[in-house]
Amino acid sequence: MGNENFEQKLQKFEEWMYERYAQKTIEDTMRAMKRLIKYGVDINKKESFIAWIREQRKKGKLDKTLNSYIKTYNRYLEFLGIEKIKRFKVKEAYRTMKASEEDFQKLIEACHVNSYTALRNEAMIRLIFTTGIRYKELITLKVTDLNGDVLTVLGKGQKIRQVWVPPTTLKVL
Repeated sequence: MGNENFEQKLQKFEEWMYERYAQKTIEDTMRAMKRLIKYGVDINKKESFIAWIREQRKKGKLDKTLNSYIKTYNRYLEFLGIEKIKRFKVKEAYRTMKASEEDFQKLIEACHVNSYTALRNEAMIRLIFTTGIRYKELITLKVTDLNGDVLTVLGKGQKIRQVWVPPTTLKVL
């Protein structure tokens, strides 16, 4: 396949993703695809990708890491209309730790320093802890997103959702 034709195919793949995925997913996918090409994988040959995955596994790469490449490449296979590759079963589940009430109080107390940013910091911490919004959702908030005790948030994948804001958090807003 000629270089120009190859570039056109990759561009069509990117355009195809715009109908299905969020901007960040598209950027990450394209970056990973370019990395695969740099590593010598012929992305138009499924066997080439599978051979590269096997080689990486022999070198000791984690299944979790390889799964991210497989997930990316599966998007490309879907675009081509080719059957996807199964991902590895990951033995260790990723676990998040919940912050305790004590942790929350310590963070709030740390905001009560003589600083012009103290109230802002407390409001941000309260919003994250009491509504469950993500930090990326928090930093894109506008005053107009709050209507009474309901906050309209632009979430992952450009999805709009509404969350209830408790009275204790409203007080600092």
